[in-house]
Amino acid sequence: NAEIFYEEKKLKLEKIHHLRELKKILHLDKIPRKIECFDIATLNGKFNTAAMSVFVDGVPERSLYRQFNVEGEGHPDDYAMMKEIMARRYQRLRIEKQDFPDLILLDGGKGQLNAAAEIIDLLGFNIPMAAIAEREEWIFIRDQKEPIILPRSSYALKIIQHLRDEAHRFSNTRLAVLTKMTV
Repeated sequence: NAEIFYEEKKLKLEKIHHLRELKKILHLDKIPRKIECFDIATLNGKFNTAAMSVFVDGVPERSLYRQFNVEGEGHPDDYAMMKEIMARRYQRLRIEKQDFPDLILLDGGKGQLNAAAEIIDLLGFNIPMAAIAEREEWIFIRDQKEPIILPRSSYALKIIQHLRDEAHRFSNTRLAVLTKMTV
């Protein structure tokens, strides 16, 4: 039991160190203990969905994951869908008096970040935000024109990628369900 306890403590300390690296890289005021990550998925504009993964202390908290149906059909508009999801999620947290995340992460680039930031600002929240562009793995933060490019060995990058991959997997799971329902 002592050995198991020691290993668990060691793992938790490692995760906290990784989150400290993330805090430093993203210029955050505090360690991002709770991070919510969003991904939009669409199939030719006919099926639109989004998903949110949540990590607490650097570990997935699957009971907090959420899926969203997104309005609109036709030409997919990632920015409009991101705005819709941000508005729904954070208005709901306000109404239900729930805790807000320490960091919002988005699967996408500067455009998705700007769309989400517009809604967060409109709602009057001060939540740090970042986006990760999948192909290059560039990290975008508000008020910084150039992306942050981290070495592949960076633990902060690994946490961001893990969050993004979880949100992506979860949104694609929902998309698969939606397409099977119409077949």
